[in-house]
Amino acid sequence: GVDYLVEGVVEYDEDGHRWTGARLVDGRTEKWLLVGFERGGAVSLRMLQETEDIHIAGYPPEKLLAGGASFAQGKRGTATAKVHGDAGKIATSADGPDSVLRCRWWRYETAGPRALVVEQWGALYRVLVGETIDKSDVELMAAS
Repeated sequence: GVDYLVEGVVEYDEDGHRWTGARLVDGRTEKWLLVGFERGGAVSLRMLQETEDIHIAGYPPEKLLAGGASFAQGKRGTATAKVHGDAGKIATSADGPDSVLRCRWWRYETAGPRALVVEQWGALYRVLVGETIDKSDVELMAAS
């Protein structure tokens, strides 16, 4: 029931496994849609929002608490990421348009549709929380 504009896209590549992150904006609300994060199987979608409630300054812990749920670290890796458009905090104007950066990531799991992802972009750590959603929950429309 919300219309978002895609202001930036990040194309991740980890040894041939590719997934996409789209920065979605509606007024002051910013969310991230991660598509195809899991290897193999059906395409997964995660609707996530950055949280300031969890601060990571070094290697992320094995368990994190968010929104009353306990998340366990499931997978982790390092990807090359090509940034298009306005990706918010990830790429600065000094990086230039269509920047290619390195990203370390950690995927956390819990029961149900809840989702948590930690990304490291140089010295910047960001924690994204939200949920796994169904493809039918998203309708893409071309913009001008």
